[in-house]
Amino acid sequence: MKIFLIGYEGSKQILSASSYLIEKYLPEMFDVKFLNFGDYDKSRLHRGEYVKLDDTQIGGSTAWSKYLREYFETLDDEYIIFALDDFFLCRELDEKVYDVLVGEMK
Repeated sequence: MKIFLIGYEGSKQILSASSYLIEKYLPEMFDVKFLNFGDYDKSRLHRGEYVKLDDTQIGGSTAWSKYLREYFETLDDEYIIFALDDFFLCRELDEKVYDVLVGEMK
């Protein structure tokens, strides 16, 4: 399952810490992508891939969803996990709860 963690240029400051916690607490079965704007030193990520949506976010917060829609339209996944990039994991994923939730989506 792919996890897309969405941010803005200012939230790139926490990506290294977030990717460290993802490495620590999230099983390898998840493909993590950080969607953001502008360049980022990918070597600072402990896990996950940085995806540059554009050089800068043009149009302010009202255009934010346009960038996401355009990116998500390129996917062919049946299910994805979509969240903001500024929430930190603090413990391991409860895989039993995850399995129940995926079952409910199906």
